[in-house]
Amino acid sequence: NDVAVKRWRDIWLNEGFATYFELRYAETHGGSSGEAWLQSSYAARAASSPFWQVRIARPGASRLFDSAIYHRGAMTMFALRNRIGEADFSTLVRTWAATRAGGNGSTENFMALAESVSGADLDTFFTAWLFTIGKRTALNHLRDHRREVTEEAPEQIDFTTPAQAFAEADQEPPAADQHRGQA
Repeated sequence: NDVAVKRWRDIWLNEGFATYFELRYAETHGGSSGEAWLQSSYAARAASSPFWQVRIARPGASRLFDSAIYHRGAMTMFALRNRIGEADFSTLVRTWAATRAGGNGSTENFMALAESVSGADLDTFFTAWLFTIGKRTALNHLRDHRREVTEEAPEQIDFTTPAQAFAEADQEPPAADQHRGQA
C-alpha cells in the first residue's frame, strides 16, 4: 500500500499484489506453490464464468472491487513471475516499491518497468492478462521454460510463447500500443 494507484482503473496493482503476497507467504511457509495455485485457480473457473469477463486493468466503475481484480491480479503476478523468472520478478517488485514509495503508479508504469527489468517485450503478455476478456486468451500467454505441455494433456495450462500462440491460432498479435493510453 506504499504505492497508491494513479487512477482507480489501476486498482488491480494494489489488490493483485496484496493477494499475490498473501499466497507468496503461504508458498514460503509450507503451503502450495504459486504455480500450483495459479493452475488450480485457472482450472477452477469455466471459460463462461463472469470471472473472465472483466478487463482487470480497465474494469469500469461497477467492477472496481470485483473478485477478479484481486485473484486475476494475483494470477497475473504469478504468471509474470513464470514468464520473466524469479530473479527478474524479485528485482521488479523491489524496484517498483523503491521507486514509487509514497507516490503513485499506473498499469503503464508497471508494464514499462517490467519490460525494462526483464529486457523482454511483454506487450502481448500484458494484453492477454490485463486488457482482454476471456479465459483462453490468458491461457495462451502463460510461459514457463521448465514445462512442455502437449495436446494429450488439455487440462494443463499451455505454456507456449505468445508468438507461438498467435501462430497456432492463425492470428496477428495486437499492436504493441493498442492498450496504452486508453481510458
